[in-house]
Amino acid sequence: ARVRCTQGLHEVGAVFTYLQSAAVGRSGGMDDQSALACFTTFVHRFVPYFFDDEAFVTLHISLLFFRQLLLYHHPDLHN
Repeated sequence: ARVRCTQGLHEVGAVFTYLQSAAVGRSGGMDDQSALACFTTFVHRFVPYFFDDEAFVTLHISLLFFRQLLLYHHPDLHN
């Protein structure tokens, strides 16, 4: 399955690039194909709808929930 490139997805991909570079020289290190497979699997399994549409509806809803949590737990940081 393919992952469509959207804004912000590069930040998720950066983690897998870091893991790949950290594994260089180690036994069982990751090549490009393995890193891409891990990234694709992660996106499909853990954030399947997060970057799905042009309006980023899921992302906006998640940030609204985060804002409410911040207001409740740390009102000084909310403003």
